[in-house]
Amino acid sequence: MLRGELEAPTRAAPGRLPARLTSFVGREDELGLLARLLEASRLVTIVGPGGAGKTRLALEAVSRHRAHKRGRVWFVPLAGVSSPVRLADAVLGAVSSRDLKPPEQRVVAQGMDPVDRVADLLSVGEAVLVLDNCEHLVGAAADFGRRLLDRLPCLTILATSREALAVTGEALCQLAPLAEPAAVRLFVDRAKAVRPAFELDADTSGPVAEICQRLDGLPLALELAAARLRSMGVDQIAKRLDDRFRLLTSGDRAALPRQRTLAAVVEWSWELLSEQERALARRMSIFPDEVGGAALEAVCSDDGTLPVEDVVYVLGSLVEKSIVQRDERYRMLETVRAFAAERLRQAGEREAVSARFVGFFRHLVEEQEPGLLTHEQVKAKGVFESEYDNLVFALRAAIDGGDSAWRLLGPLWLYWNARFDARSDGFVAEVLEFGDALPDYVRAAFTAMHRLANNSGSFPEPAVVRAVIEDVYRTNAIDHYPMLSVVAIAPAYLFGFDDLLERELPRAKNHPHPWARAAAYWVDSFVRTDRGDWRGGAETLAATLREFEGVGDRYGLAMTLMSMARVHSVQGEYGEAVAAAERAVALAAEISSSDEVMYRSWLAGLRIRGGDPEGAARDVEAARRRVVDRAQPYSEIELLLRLADLHRRSGEVDRADQMLDRLEAFSREMSIPVEVTAGRVASARMANLLTAGAVGRARELLPAAVVAAFGIQEPALAAEQLARLLLLEGDPVGAATALGTSQAIRGVFDRGEPELRELVSELTARLGDQEYGEIYRRGAETPRQEALNRLAEMA
Repeated sequence: MLRGELEAPTRAAPGRLPARLTSFVGREDELGLLARLLEASRLVTIVGPGGAGKTRLALEAVSRHRAHKRGRVWFVPLAGVSSPVRLADAVLGAVSSRDLKPPEQRVVAQGMDPVDRVADLLSVGEAVLVLDNCEHLVGAAADFGRRLLDRLPCLTILATSREALAVTGEALCQLAPLAEPAAVRLFVDRAKAVRPAFELDADTSGPVAEICQRLDGLPLALELAAARLRSMGVDQIAKRLDDRFRLLTSGDRAALPRQRTLAAVVEWSWELLSEQERALARRMSIFPDEVGGAALEAVCSDDGTLPVEDVVYVLGSLVEKSIVQRDERYRMLETVRAFAAERLRQAGEREAVSARFVGFFRHLVEEQEPGLLTHEQVKAKGVFESEYDNLVFALRAAIDGGDSAWRLLGPLWLYWNARFDARSDGFVAEVLEFGDALPDYVRAAFTAMHRLANNSGSFPEPAVVRAVIEDVYRTNAIDHYPMLSVVAIAPAYLFGFDDLLERELPRAKNHPHPWARAAAYWVDSFVRTDRGDWRGGAETLAATLREFEGVGDRYGLAMTLMSMARVHSVQGEYGEAVAAAERAVALAAEISSSDEVMYRSWLAGLRIRGGDPEGAARDVEAARRRVVDRAQPYSEIELLLRLADLHRRSGEVDRADQMLDRLEAFSREMSIPVEVTAGRVASARMANLLTAGAVGRARELLPAAVVAAFGIQEPALAAEQLARLLLLEGDPVGAATALGTSQAIRGVFDRGEPELRELVSELTARLGDQEYGEIYRRGAETPRQEALNRLAEMA
């Protein structure tokens, strides 16, 4: 068995922190102070002038915090947030991810207060939220932070700002400029990056000290100055700075305020740029995130000053001068970006550049959208991921400008089915506000997305649902949005609109779009299986698998393979079940799907049923590592349930109960409503009691176990547990009848469950083969609805 299950990992999970492209120099005392403050206070603010290194210090501090090792640190850049009302959206965007999506019954709803929505997503236990560059939103950030801390007792907020937030309990880390030794070390470090042969010696030490003094030890100013070593010596830099500051102070011998010092260095660096370099830099400020060369060429070039063929060379020059940073892609430091954005406004180019920005990304998503549902999925998904912040910014700009925002929204909505974003419902609602300006099929499609597939997990009234579905088919919206094959048809079944289902499901199964066709086959398989038509469901599922194989959608293929694994397992085909599940896991891993953890847990369950507890333990451990690596805290629910089953079947019922106790404690820590996990816990505790032979307590828990089985759409499980209970109570006839009833409900007997095979052996030993067979057959021949009604009466 596993020991120390689900303990904290020893290595850091990939964080949600920006990449740090340079070494960290100095600030050891400040790091120590921050570590102490983060232990003692729940709101800590790093206060200092622009360019002092507040952001870099914050990143270094939280990367060493224990919450980062569990992937529970989130970084929210606020410099680009233009209005206090957009602050909550910025935080939602930063904390949303496919891995943090809460359980379906507690997913954030669009109508909730923004603070409540963020709190729901951050209810993950101990966590750190970094709010970077709060100075232009001090009031809003203070109110937001205070309310969030009131909601989440395990949350710590680290803010950076040029002034304090002035919230009760706030601890301040005042960030002074670097002292001369550290400032010199930083300058030399950056100088060597520009000119590797640079050394601090008798000739250079004087000018370097003068530069550090002139620049007030401000790290950003020192980095910009060091970048000039490509074209001049340190003595020349010192002289140029001296001339610049003498001009700015107009003879005033008092030291420049530090903020003016930074502005002077940025402006000096700007004036040393060529006309082409200034044009590219100011236009690049439109990008909120890192960006690739193709986007820069399309958005920033023109027919005069900056031809497209020159962009790559000018970009290289900006990198050399530290105006632009480069890793695999390009980005600007926020201070430089803000300066360049003002120059863009002054040049009167913002509207034109913004239009090119929106146009480029609209074309990009329209080009990549088809690939999200085909063999090109990994490539297309990578494009969406790498450009995600730019895409969302383009969508926001298009909504604000009324510029065909729906053309961006459609592809993004498709991507959101793989990447959870708590803002998605809000974006759909905003686009729907364009009303009659939208094409009919677009309005019908987005209404269905908003009302039938929203983040709340809830549906409107049946009459509204039916009207929305009818509108989808009236406008032929499904021909433009293949995902509606699921979004519109599945609710028709769930709401009992059988006429709609019988009319539209066959049409969808013959739809010209291969993904819509495959999805319709999957819905048909679900409907057949849920109605107790096991054979029909299995046959249709096999057809679904063939369809998705042809399409190449790894999400659909993995989901179908896991369903096939269940079919093989119930039919007692252990090898085929494990093979299908292993392939599903491999596909989920290939696309970094959040479902990988769940699939690995289900694979462990199949191994348990197949008598391979060691293999199951390995799968659980592998899934546990993914929970940590990807910071998927809610997946621990699934793993704790699997561990409970593993311990129970190994005869360790007490340890199984301990796992369920931990699950309930974990749910309370994560603020998960009791009803989300109560059903599954009830089923697991019922299994524990039956294994332990605790007849009385099992009888008391039976109603809850029946409700739970119906809740997870596995009512046959309740019949099987009832059979085990009746045998323990000395009623083998009732047990055989209940076991037959499980077949009436599911459509087949679960031949892959070893505990049921043992139950059958015990019953045939007591009743004899013939009598058992007759009693079982009577139970199996019970009309399905009658069998369901009898079970429901026990709840």
